[in-house]
Amino acid sequence: MEMKYVPTTCPYCGTGCSMNLVVVDGKVTGVAP
Repeated sequence: MEMKYVPTTCPYCGTGCSMNLVVVDGKVTGVAP
């Protein structure tokens, strides 16, 4: 089981906040600030 955090930008509004997607075995399993 490989877990990693992938930095990305929130698409909800125009502010462009950053967040990290939690990826386990190639699948997104959560979101972290």
